[in-house]
Amino acid sequence: MKIFSVVLIALCISAFGQSPILVHPQPQKVVVYLSGAEIGFKEALPLKKGENIIQFKGLAPSLVSESVQVSADVELIAVSTRLEHLSPLEVNPELNQIRDSITVLKDQITSINNQIDAYQAERQTLLQNQQITNTSSSSLLPELTKLADFFRERILKINTAMTALNKKMQLINSRLVIATGAFMDEKSKTDTSRYTLEVIVNAKETRTVDFAVRYLAAAAEWQASYDI
Repeated sequence: MKIFSVVLIALCISAFGQSPILVHPQPQKVVVYLSGAEIGFKEALPLKKGENIIQFKGLAPSLVSESVQVSADVELIAVSTRLEHLSPLEVNPELNQIRDSITVLKDQITSINNQIDAYQAERQTLLQNQQITNTSSSSLLPELTKLADFFRERILKINTAMTALNKKMQLINSRLVIATGAFMDEKSKTDTSRYTLEVIVNAKETRTVDFAVRYLAAAAEWQASYDI
């Protein structure tokens, strides 16, 4: 009994201590029924000699565990399924697109803020120099007049540019609010539950093995579409 226990523990350590082969399959064959669908895919996987753990991840959230069928030219030791919750970004490509748009908008806002800061610093410097110039000797009146014209024109250009930037900022902020709302709305509608199918096999030699998997998904339906 002690010897059997030691062997069993050793087998468990061997099975759970190794890194599994992670596979993210795409449906290759779908048969839709009045209620539900049969989904199938094939994967060619390199196996090492001995025990291998393969995890097919991201399967349909309505997978019927009892319907799973795995075919492979290798000894199957165990087949099991478990429900996992993934990141919304992993299961909904549209969220990634919206997130990228939000990132672009935030970068534009940062760029505008940098420009506004630069204009404000320049205007502050001009105003300080203008005060110094106003305290200079009246004998330099022609030069002072030219400087005053320069200060006025440059500050006017700065103010005009800042006004345009602020308007642009308001527009981008409005787009950011809309994009953020769309992201949150799409995220709330995203079902993040996905099944993982774990298959444990025993290979007699190191080689590539073809796996064929089929299962039923309960929450599927078909709709007729006509081109008129």
